[in-house]
Amino acid sequence: MVHGLLHLCGYDDLAPGPRRELKRVEHRLVRRLAATFPFNQLGHAGNVRP
Repeated sequence: MVHGLLHLCGYDDLAPGPRRELKRVEHRLVRRLAATFPFNQLGHAGNVRP
């Protein structure tokens, strides 16, 4: 999802330089999201509410 949003923001990954920039930003954002939200708990049956 982060990758797709970055494309919508104008990042491209067709050439090596822009691809490195997109991946750099993508990894930074995913790390920030992972520090904020408990992604390791997603999909565990014990966390599902009826």
